[in-house]
Amino acid sequence: MLGWSRPGIEAASSRGTPSSALATRSFATPTGTGRPVTESDTIDGMSDNSQIRSLTAVPNLRYRNLSAAIGFLAEAFGIEATFIATGKPGQVVHAQLRAGSTMIYLSPDVADDRYGMHSPLALNGTNQCLCLVIAGDVDEHATHAEQAGAELINPPHDTDFGGREYSCRDPEGHVWTIGTYAGEPEAVVA
Repeated sequence: MLGWSRPGIEAASSRGTPSSALATRSFATPTGTGRPVTESDTIDGMSDNSQIRSLTAVPNLRYRNLSAAIGFLAEAFGIEATFIATGKPGQVVHAQLRAGSTMIYLSPDVADDRYGMHSPLALNGTNQCLCLVIAGDVDEHATHAEQAGAELINPPHDTDFGGREYSCRDPEGHVWTIGTYAGEPEAVVA
């Protein structure tokens, strides 16, 4: 039976919360029967998809150690856990995080993953980069991320397109680019 956890209910922020504390908070399934969640089982109004306007892309990353990943992402980047599902005691089987208005899913790296998705540790590399747009000081953010355990692979620098950014690897090898460039304004098509 899966357990449900909403760190936001117990604390306004997961920052500074040890990953082990996040992983051990669990609750019974919505009805206590072990049945799947339905539309009537909303948690803070989230499972009814009311926040999706039209189309939303949500990255789903694989990690060997989900609890450690949740703690690292909170500490290094300020990404907050909003939902954690646990299986066996202390085993995180799914997590939902929020970076601003963007949701990020985390799932465990398992040998028989039906999609063939794995942690970069298993792949000896990665094939994507996640980009975070911040309003703050990029250099300070990079220093903080490095102190939290990120490996800088491209130091803070000004870009040709008017932003400032840096790139790093998290402890399992996912590449993250953090910067101030939020993309070009949407063009109006006549």
